[in-house]
Amino acid sequence: MIEIMIGSPTMACLPALIRHAIGAGLTLMLLMGPMAAWAWQEAPKQQPQSTSDSVRDIVVAARPRARSTMRPPMRDVVDYYQYYCVESMRLTGRGTAPVKDPDWQQIDSQDLAKLGAVGPGARAFGSRDEEKGWTIFLRLKQVPNDTGLDEQECVIVIVGQTDQKAIIARMSKVLWSRPTTLHVGRYDGVDEAPGWDRWLWTGTPMRRSKNWASSMTNRGGNGRLRDTYVVITTHSYYHQYDYIYGELKVSTPDKTPMTVLSFNYVTRGGKK
Repeated sequence: MIEIMIGSPTMACLPALIRHAIGAGLTLMLLMGPMAAWAWQEAPKQQPQSTSDSVRDIVVAARPRARSTMRPPMRDVVDYYQYYCVESMRLTGRGTAPVKDPDWQQIDSQDLAKLGAVGPGARAFGSRDEEKGWTIFLRLKQVPNDTGLDEQECVIVIVGQTDQKAIIARMSKVLWSRPTTLHVGRYDGVDEAPGWDRWLWTGTPMRRSKNWASSMTNRGGNGRLRDTYVVITTHSYYHQYDYIYGELKVSTPDKTPMTVLSFNYVTRGGKK
């Protein structure tokens, strides 16, 4: 028995799931900052962290040229997001580090904190797209918590001007659904973060299932949920289900041009 909440003006419960009273009056919610994962906590909410401009100080060299032939062009940034973040977590439960991709360089340890790559096993990589004038970072880490949950996070940060409509369209295809902005400024979502526009995708696959496409909240179509998001309200949810969410954060024109694509996979520890 589990309970979740759908982040919408009516806050309706998801019909497909059976309601369960939250024991001892404890309500657990998932909250996200601009560069942080959803955090388990009771009220009051934490203020969202800001994506630090210090990432601009991290030097990433242009990729080396091949001796005999020209190196093929870089992939679209959402392709990296799909391959290293979404599909890797779907199939293996972990993001993949681009250690065998010559376009990516591992970030030195002294610069990891600037990218939020802190904690055991946290890693970060950088790349340069000279054609677009971008510096790109990829960060992998396990989100620490004391709830017995395993939360894996994969983040791609782009420093430079991007086409947010094109990225939203591509991310929607990768995440099998469309995003919502209703989570911004809501108690059950995230605080408003001045200088950032944000979009959220959520999903509730069966525990350890690899069929994520059918679990996404905003799939569209007759009788399906539209323009909503999922908030977990009880730990027992994870006995049967996992939780996945992706978010896009784009800095407003008056800020340093920066785009952040994140994906998180939350599952109960131990065997299924």
